[in-house]
Amino acid sequence: MRIEKELIRDKLSDYLPYLAFDEEHQTFINTDATTGYLFECSPLYFLGEKSIKTLSSILKQDYGNGAVLQFILFGDTNISKHCEMIKGGDIRKTDLTKKISDYHTKFLKNPENYKQKIKGNKLKNYRLFVALKTQKPIDEMTILAFQETLLGAGLHPQTVNAGELLSLVRQLLNGSKHNQTHYDDLKPISPQAIFANTDIDFSQTIAKINDELISVLTPKAFPDQVNKQGLTSMQVNQLIGDYMGGLGDLNQITSRFIWSCNILLDKVTRELQIKSDMANIQKLGAKRKNNIADRISILSDAIKDMNNGHYLKFIPSLVIFADDKKELATATSRAIRLWESQGFLMQKENQIKHIIFLASLPFGLYPGKKQRNIEFIDRHFIARSESIVAQLPLQGDYTGFGYPVVPFVGRKAQVQGIDLYSKQANNHNFLCCATSGSGKSFFVNYLLSHYFAAGAKIRINDIGGSYKKICSVLGGMYIDVADKSVNLNPFQVSHDLNKSYAG
Repeated sequence: MRIEKELIRDKLSDYLPYLAFDEEHQTFINTDATTGYLFECSPLYFLGEKSIKTLSSILKQDYGNGAVLQFILFGDTNISKHCEMIKGGDIRKTDLTKKISDYHTKFLKNPENYKQKIKGNKLKNYRLFVALKTQKPIDEMTILAFQETLLGAGLHPQTVNAGELLSLVRQLLNGSKHNQTHYDDLKPISPQAIFANTDIDFSQTIAKINDELISVLTPKAFPDQVNKQGLTSMQVNQLIGDYMGGLGDLNQITSRFIWSCNILLDKVTRELQIKSDMANIQKLGAKRKNNIADRISILSDAIKDMNNGHYLKFIPSLVIFADDKKELATATSRAIRLWESQGFLMQKENQIKHIIFLASLPFGLYPGKKQRNIEFIDRHFIARSESIVAQLPLQGDYTGFGYPVVPFVGRKAQVQGIDLYSKQANNHNFLCCATSGSGKSFFVNYLLSHYFAAGAKIRINDIGGSYKKICSVLGGMYIDVADKSVNLNPFQVSHDLNKSYAG
């Protein structure tokens, strides 16, 4: 037993699947003789029917026996890149604008500055990864079609190389600050993921990586509707946090996490029949009426629909990271509350938490011959492909658009930024409306200060003097046109007065 504990703690890299990276084909060669394709995508704000139908087609494609498709939503608390972009947006670099950007980034980087304002939540950047693991390499046209389908669903996939994979895995296995992308192609990938001074211990009730504590959750039971009409995108969206009103701050997963779902792409047939037979046996032996009849109805429908529908196994998991026991308890209890409020029954893993943790990493699930490992773990569910897609970890929070000229924070603690004059925008109009005294002028002052730092030329027609102070602070010119003899024509076109024009 002691040897096993030492292996789990000190030789965890031996259990990682990453062997090498094929630069030419942009594929990973894994230790279990499989081929891996990894993409970083853009999480959706809300999942629509079009995206569900588009992604369902991926689950019905033939990628060979034993193929595994994995979706990973990472609530990344390392927001250094976002802060660097905020500082980089200061074009003027005056003493004042540098002070503003320095203060803003320092504020965002230290959770103690803002946690009380957003009910203990840590700022995050939600990142989505899609991993396809196949027994044999697939042809170029098939993988291009796979990428095109992800693009059609609005996920905007970008191929992940070895350095970028190591950056992700290092954060998860060494701590959030360790996101280095260095990769030595002369060495296997897995040993490069864990640093020598990293202490990993999964032998205790609470798993630990250095000073970070870890909780591993899996569903014990799914809502009945996953096999009936399917979970709604609104329900799934709320599994990581509420999105409405100030009270929604209390319904968030406070710390960083990875929510993973592994889908085994081999079509299920025999197991559905076995489960249906077992449910009928339970019905015969049941002494009182319960939900057995409902389960039989669901399974019977699945058996009838087996030839028309596409039923697959999938394994969802949620791994939560925290700095201390109090934070871990808060984040874990909130996560359980969020999931169970949508009809799930959640369980905290103990004996196999290290196995589920590894399976939550890209390519980390080892199905085994004839999926024997899956049966041994016994954390899988069966549903139609459309129902599986509806509950995938695809939804994050609104991230804004364009360069983060004006930084914000979303309800789910997502760092955001907008640029009203981005080339991606359909138009450059903007409306700020709210009740009296709710902060409209304060917000526009905030917006103006950031656009001033970005080098924009600003002209304001001010009624009420709300912007007189900021004009003075930024060294602008304030022209009072209270005199009725002064008229302004905003549609007047300036002409060269030295040029003569024919009448």
